[in-house]
Amino acid sequence: MRTENRPKLEQDFKDLPLEQKISSLFRMEAATLEETFAYVVDSTRRAAEKAGAALSDLSARIETEVKRASTGACAEDKTAGAATAAAKGPKAGKKPPKSKSSPGSKN
Repeated sequence: MRTENRPKLEQDFKDLPLEQKISSLFRMEAATLEETFAYVVDSTRRAAEKAGAALSDLSARIETEVKRASTGACAEDKTAGAATAAAKGPKAGKKPPKSKSSPGSKN
């Protein structure tokens, strides 16, 4: 509402009978509450959207890190498995290579 209209509005309000003043005040209060409620709901909705976006971003980052870590772990497992097998020697079930026997041993 513009300020130049305010004095006329105030004068018109003063000229009203008491019942109409009260009725006008209730309508203005209802309009104010409606606007306040809409503002609160809109603010809450925007905050919820921001929180949802932040959680989605965090989830994507965590998923990326887990994939990166598991991919690295798989590569490390394969490398570690090959190194462990080489360190253990021949695989189970295979006969060890024959060694030359010393004189006096039976072959």
